[in-house]
Amino acid sequence: MKKFPWFKMWSSVWLSDPHLNHCKWDAKGLLTELMCIAHNGTPRGSITNGGLPLSTKDIAKTFKESIKKTTRLMQVLLKLKLER
Repeated sequence: MKKFPWFKMWSSVWLSDPHLNHCKWDAKGLLTELMCIAHNGTPRGSITNGGLPLSTKDIAKTFKESIKKTTRLMQVLLKLKLER
């Protein structure tokens, strides 16, 4: 599989998204981390490591945060209606 060392991100969309603007920094940080994981996932776009799905516990460990807080932040992100 061809490696892609970067992905496109439109800063104007990120900064102007009305739903994302209501998020705190920690939720935005988790979203950014998840986008990077998904970019490197197998298949591309999936939250995986070595082709295996990451659990909330795995994501919390990667994010260096508690499972409780990671779960709460993921729930916040899932409620957003973000642009694709």
